[in-house]
Amino acid sequence: MASDGYVKVKDKVKKKTVLQHRMIMEQHLGRDLLPTENVHHINGNRADNRIENLELWNTRQPKGQRIPDKIEYAIEILKLYAPHLLKENENV
Repeated sequence: MASDGYVKVKDKVKKKTVLQHRMIMEQHLGRDLLPTENVHHINGNRADNRIENLELWNTRQPKGQRIPDKIEYAIEILKLYAPHLLKENENV
């Protein structure tokens, strides 16, 4: 364990040392984390890397506060995290 409380492990695929909680979330998602994503420890214990203790957070913020900007951002988030919630026949 590192001095900051995070667990570091050797990733055999990436061939480097990585933070275990990020590796676990990537395995859970079946993809690499995006630059705008981070992994939060629900109970605050950085060494508790059980998937049920990890949450995926998105740090990207919309550039404006105008309603059209917020709608565009909401559609972006749905496409990324819940595409099944978008209607199939809509042009989004």
